[in-house]
Amino acid sequence: MLEGSSRPSPVAGRPPVLADLFPAARDAGGPVEVRVGTDFDVAALPEAEARRVIALLAHREPYPIGAVLAHEEGWLFLLPPGSAAGLSWPAPFGYLDRGVLRVPPVPSAGPVFNDAGPLRWIRFGTPERRAFTAPLVLYAVAPLLVRETARVGAVACGARPARFSLSGRGVCHV
Repeated sequence: MLEGSSRPSPVAGRPPVLADLFPAARDAGGPVEVRVGTDFDVAALPEAEARRVIALLAHREPYPIGAVLAHEEGWLFLLPPGSAAGLSWPAPFGYLDRGVLRVPPVPSAGPVFNDAGPLRWIRFGTPERRAFTAPLVLYAVAPLLVRETARVGAVACGARPARFSLSGRGVCHV
């Protein structure tokens, strides 16, 4: 987390929720900067592909999609730290395991969606409010996105994955 903030302290026995991961963003007056890699990693997708992933996994139980953030560079799925270990995320995925990320405020009064602007929460987590997306489930749908993207001609098969710069200081590594 940022200087002066402490590592989140999730309640024993349950996975972290957004308020645990981003205590400085709780009811903040605007976006806050958080460090990526210690408490969470990020998988980034262009909006259209992210919508397809969410629709594809919407009927799975337990629901594998956690918090999702709309950012200028795409939609960002929060993952447990170290989720990329041993994995090579294909295009159109970007992966961020270090750097700084701006996040919008996390309302304590429950989901309040702001559809205006490029930086906003799309989802606050699973129905149980778990913040993390299941990384292996997300990774498992990657071949479907790659085939679909190549089929419609947006990205040629074998093309290098997109690189995302989320704050100008951190670069997604894939």
